[in-house]
Amino acid sequence: MKCTIKALQTARKHSIISIFNCAPALPLAQLEEAIDSCDILCPNETELSTLTGTSTSSNEDIVNASLMVLNKCPNCKIHSFTNSLTTHSLFTRTCTGKLVVVTLGENGCCVVSRTRHVFCPTEKTNCVDTVGAGDSFIGTLAFILSKNYCILEAITCALKIASLSVTRFGAQKSYSYATDIPTEFQASREAREDLLTL
Repeated sequence: MKCTIKALQTARKHSIISIFNCAPALPLAQLEEAIDSCDILCPNETELSTLTGTSTSSNEDIVNASLMVLNKCPNCKIHSFTNSLTTHSLFTRTCTGKLVVVTLGENGCCVVSRTRHVFCPTEKTNCVDTVGAGDSFIGTLAFILSKNYCILEAITCALKIASLSVTRFGAQKSYSYATDIPTEFQASREAREDLLTL
């Protein structure tokens, strides 16, 4: 865990968006430093329940558990970053602070900030194997954010690619190539300040 925390802190120091997937999940007290150090926490609903010790059986439960994480982590607050090109509030923290993105399997995902939450549905597919779907989602989320698409656009694409992965058997064999990324997300965009505004 020390290596993970150091990596997250280094990313923050250099104005790089970081995503922390807390699998296998532990109680929040044991992961607080790592969660404090990331920009996006991405558990599934079972991991979120383990983190918080609360139920995640309903949409309301999921939002409340996510807010519990945000409220318990002292560094979930407004702060700005400096990078080599410019100085700005990279994540528009005045609106959002840290985000929790909870993956919900066939029900898509829920993204939660301190001020707003959005449930994002996924496409129905012919599912044959769910192994690796969460990794496919997170990998795509990171890739699309790195191309300067906003969080909800990145989630839309990540859900599409994760839905594709469950139609294939195996973990690595189910992962997509860059050519599988929908056309509307192929091109990189200019750097922007509001990537994580919800």
